[in-house]
Amino acid sequence: MRFKSHHARINPPHGAGLVFGILATLSVCAITAEADTILTGKIIDAVTDAPVAGATLEIKRGNTSLSTARSDDAGRFQLPFDVGSNPSPIHLTLLAAHGEYLGESLVASVIAGDLDSDFYALSVMPKTLAGCVLKQAHRVVVGRFVAPTSGAGPLTGLSTRIKDALDYDLVTRLQKLRIELPDRPTFYECEEAQPRSGSLLANYARALHADVLLSGYVRPTDNTSSKYRVDALLGDRFGVYEQPFRASSEAVDLDVPFSAELHPTTHAAVLIALAAGYEEAGRQADCVMVTFAAQEMMGELTPEISTVRERCQRALPNAALQRGNGQ
Repeated sequence: MRFKSHHARINPPHGAGLVFGILATLSVCAITAEADTILTGKIIDAVTDAPVAGATLEIKRGNTSLSTARSDDAGRFQLPFDVGSNPSPIHLTLLAAHGEYLGESLVASVIAGDLDSDFYALSVMPKTLAGCVLKQAHRVVVGRFVAPTSGAGPLTGLSTRIKDALDYDLVTRLQKLRIELPDRPTFYECEEAQPRSGSLLANYARALHADVLLSGYVRPTDNTSSKYRVDALLGDRFGVYEQPFRASSEAVDLDVPFSAELHPTTHAAVLIALAAGYEEAGRQADCVMVTFAAQEMMGELTPEISTVRERCQRALPNAALQRGNGQ
């Protein structure tokens, strides 16, 4: 037996179409009213700039949660919320949380119904680096230095040994320049700072709020002595070095860090970054003095030294007078 299919058309009662249209419009309006604002953004790793997936984002007004969301594989997120109509600015808090990162937050404001930004970027610090984050001025951070696993045998505590060597030599140098004690650099070791490539050195420096970060390799000079070759890579947070600065030191006695002598170019490269830090802090006179010390140690006037020095000299209070006198 063959059956025929039938398609029934149901005509609504007269006027019902208008009712359905009104209801649909009201439904859309209701949804819009529930979330009249959408905050969009992206969350990234503060060190690698890689997107952070699976982070929990929350927007709060005071203690009241307005919306939550999770970041996708690209680190992007959207938070729809409603704060009603208010002629005064409304200040909200955007919170980010992830099991592998330190929490982060920022303020987002709604002004006349519009957010103060079209896109919000958050960068979060890996928890492994939590102990290395200190908000102090003029910091020199020594990250991981890798030693060979064969031959004369690996040294332990390389970051601490190299940090102590730098600390002793450079603090003595800055004392001679009469840099005041509060403005002298502090030196820290951070074994957890392990840049996988030289291009990440500057990222680490910025994330750790360090003027300069060093990392690199150590290997024995030979199998009979306690002297080592130290190959250091340096990156700064100011953009002084477009590429990581490379400095090698031969025959360094790391068994006695306070008598160990790294190559003067290593010291000079650190001083140049510190000079940029003094410039940022508005201490142009210190900046200029440190660049001259760096030039003396480097043995030449490099483009980096020249650039930083000229900026600081121009910003000195008597710079205009000197130019007028032809100096």
